[in-house]
This record gives sequence, structure tokens and C-alpha cells, in this order.
Amino acid sequence: MREGRIYTWSPLQYGFIIIGQEIFFLHGSEIQNAGEAVIGAKVSFEVAPPLAGKKHPRAVNAVIGGAR
Repeated sequence: MREGRIYTWSPLQYGFIIIGQEIFFLHGSEIQNAGEAVIGAKVSFEVAPPLAGKKHPRAVNAVIGGAR
């Protein structure tokens, strides 16, 4: 399980988490409590490979506020 903060968040329910030099794509469908997703929110997540043709690994099974 990784932890970071949401760096960008779109009204279209996706954004990015940045930890040091690593960038992870986060989609609202992968967040247990997506209504709490805002820029700067702490998030715990697992890492999955990037989607075909995409660059960044995905944050999946994410929980805003840290692991519960």
C-alpha cells in the first residue's frame, strides 16, 4: 500500500498523485469514498500497471484519508 496526496483533480473525476518523482493516475471509480477527493487530500492506494498506451501506473483500491 502506498500513500500520497492528490496533486490534481478534475471535475470529471480523475487526477494524479505525485510521490517524489513518481506519478500515478487516479480515477474516481477506484476510490472508495470518491466524494472526498480534493487537491491535497491524503490517499492510500495500491499500484497497477498503466492502461494500454498510457504512461503512468494507476492508483487502484484507493482510500481518501489513508487506509482504513
